[in-house]
Amino acid sequence: MKKTFFTIITFSLILLIFLPGSATGNDQNVLATLDGKPVTSGDFQNYLKLFDNDPRFRPDTPEARKKLLEHLIDRTILLQYAKKHGYFELKELQRHSSLNQQEKETIILRQLLTDKISNQVHCSQDEIKAYQKAHPQLTSKRAKEQLTSQKQQKLFKTFMDQLKKEHTIIIN
Repeated sequence: MKKTFFTIITFSLILLIFLPGSATGNDQNVLATLDGKPVTSGDFQNYLKLFDNDPRFRPDTPEARKKLLEHLIDRTILLQYAKKHGYFELKELQRHSSLNQQEKETIILRQLLTDKISNQVHCSQDEIKAYQKAHPQLTSKRAKEQLTSQKQQKLFKTFMDQLKKEHTIIIN
């Protein structure tokens, strides 16, 4: 049940895991702003370098470029929320003082998403049976995993939409 969600969250975290560092070079076009703070083309290029070997992260279309940029913004918003709600003070972070900032942020985001999404979704036996009836090719276990995953995705979208309402986001 949680395996499917964690697969989705892991994929999301891969996209959200690294905040772009300070831009270098001459390419400083502002691609977006979050609460008045710019996200530059240099930031975006630094972010993309993290995924050089993965063809899924190639902004070869305007839609793909926009989607990756949105992931940077989502990550920043989640980290701001986490900071506001004490996630940067997790005991796990204190025990592992040798972690770099990216590793710490990964732990923080994982815990935040577990608390706000994964632990909030439950499927009753009636829901699972109804889902399995609509998808007869699935075993009960697989039906539960897919239903749970769908509910978690919906909750995540609702959570992000709610958080985004608190920010000013402009994508150029």
